[in-house]
Amino acid sequence: MVCLSLHSSGYVAKLYDTLITTPREELERLKEELAAQVPEPLHNMLNDKESKDEAKEKFLARKKKETVICPPTCSGTILTFFLHIDTQAPRVMYVNNMLTEAFKRVQK
Repeated sequence: MVCLSLHSSGYVAKLYDTLITTPREELERLKEELAAQVPEPLHNMLNDKESKDEAKEKFLARKKKETVICPPTCSGTILTFFLHIDTQAPRVMYVNNMLTEAFKRVQK
């Protein structure tokens, strides 16, 4: 389906008239001005990128680093307790008592 409107045909007519009536020298000058405004291709802008070997070395160095999601905010005793705790439900009372004792020791 072709959609024609008065606005689009008027635009095309103006464009045609401009191309026909404008002198060739002025069109060439405008073409050069527009070409100067176009940025150069992206691959030409990346001349200072690092080599593949350097990139691989940096990647491997980053992979070797240990990621610490959340550093511990409690003392060593409490942290060890939390790391070795058994999460089964029957031991809840035991855990509660152990935590109370650990906090008392830390406060002293």
